[in-house]
Amino acid sequence: MTVLCYIFINSVISLVKAASIKFLYIPGAFALLWLEQYSLAITYFENNTIAYLGSTIARLAGLTLFVYIVYTITSRGSRRNMQIETREKT
Repeated sequence: MTVLCYIFINSVISLVKAASIKFLYIPGAFALLWLEQYSLAITYFENNTIAYLGSTIARLAGLTLFVYIVYTITSRGSRRNMQIETREKT
């Protein structure tokens, strides 16, 4: 959960700095995967079936969002408009 939180925070910060609004689905997918892990922790300690169903739904939603992101990035329409940005030397 800590690693997912770290990835979420760093991806939001980098996407906001780059002003790349269309890629904000990526932190959303990590947030759903974090919610899935949190619900599994609740299921483990309290044996709650609603938390288990919520974790399964959050997992499927997060993975579906990742598949959607990969599909939109690799589709032919966005491949023509793709630009590679280089890092500035500091």
